[in-house]
Amino acid sequence: MSPDQFDNLEKHTQWGIEFVERYTKFVKERSEIEISYAKQIRNLSKKYQPKKNSKEDEEYTSCRAFLSTLNELNDYAGQHEVIAENLTSQIICELTRFVQELKAERKS
Repeated sequence: MSPDQFDNLEKHTQWGIEFVERYTKFVKERSEIEISYAKQIRNLSKKYQPKKNSKEDEEYTSCRAFLSTLNELNDYAGQHEVIAENLTSQIICELTRFVQELKAERKS
């Protein structure tokens, strides 16, 4: 392999490693946003939950519908927590491992 080819290969592999590292950072930030969003949605749902002793909230259809909406919002927050968990446990771990393998392979 000529020195020019070696330089081109080195540049290309370095670019690939940097790209995967940048993508890993993106996924980490997205995961943090998902967690933050889930927390805010859950807090909003809790804030507007009716008091335990309020019979009026159970009588009126509009109040029951609002309570149902709050419960759905809470479930929605849970889905975002699952997304964040999956991003972290599956994608970020795999990308981190992959970058380490690329760096080790590049050294040899």
